[in-house]
Amino acid sequence: MSPSIQNKATLICRYPIASNDMYYNEVGQRDVYVRDDSLQGFQIWGELNGVGEDTAISLCEIFLEYAMFCQTGFEGDQAYAVMESFGTGMGQAVAIYMQDHIFLNGFPNPGVCALECVLETLHVNFTMHQIGPELRFIICDCPFEKTAGLTGLPQSELAHVGLNAMCQALLNVIQPELPVASPSDERYDHIFAIDTRIAAVA
Repeated sequence: MSPSIQNKATLICRYPIASNDMYYNEVGQRDVYVRDDSLQGFQIWGELNGVGEDTAISLCEIFLEYAMFCQTGFEGDQAYAVMESFGTGMGQAVAIYMQDHIFLNGFPNPGVCALECVLETLHVNFTMHQIGPELRFIICDCPFEKTAGLTGLPQSELAHVGLNAMCQALLNVIQPELPVASPSDERYDHIFAIDTRIAAVA
């Protein structure tokens, strides 16, 4: 059986990989792909440019790797701005893919569905709770801590900044009346909240 269009990987961005030391040195480039597969579900992963699936890494590793690039090549607020821009671009690209492949014929609550798809690619448990006007998606464990331990990539709060920016940009395209907020307290940056009052008014 020939694969359907949903099974084809779509390139959504490419980024430089930095050496893991205090001096910036570009050691390669990573391509980021997205695919909605009928058997394996929604997927986001990265591969070394021109090498192929043998070099595949997860979405968590993508953000940890890019955080290393930001920390090596930039300082202070500039590193955060670069990571936020990367996450925003990723979110917008994923949203466009979803609009073209998943939400073509209309879909109830597309924003919530889109956010769930992204969270599922992190391969961690997450829960949803309605607390007053907020619909909260809570990632039960830090998606980056275990990955950092397994890969040797340094754990970085910049990775959280990138993921939060990605989720916000995703919803801003898919269903802008459902903005996702992440608390400013860094201890709770694994919580994403959607204000349902805004959706009711819209």
